[in-house]
Amino acid sequence: FGNEAHNRNDLLPLALARAREYYGRPIEPRDVIVVGDTVADVVCAKANGAVAVAVASGTVSRETLAATNPDYLLDDLTEFVDTVPLPNVTPRKV
Repeated sequence: FGNEAHNRNDLLPLALARAREYYGRPIEPRDVIVVGDTVADVVCAKANGAVAVAVASGTVSRETLAATNPDYLLDDLTEFVDTVPLPNVTPRKV
């Protein structure tokens, strides 16, 4: 999947198109949460109107991630559920 676009910012629209097709309903960028540990992850989310969750558990420092102005900045994923409000999602019936 990640190799299907030269520019990371183009990946979110591709993922949205696939999700819309799979779930058979509209999905807006504002309903998407991009979780990542790099500056490029935050930039991609912000460029596409998604919620940006930066996680400082990788090689990029918390300070560097904070400078990208993510919507949420976590030290690790254990904080995710208690910190990031999840959109009202109805699971697809299989």
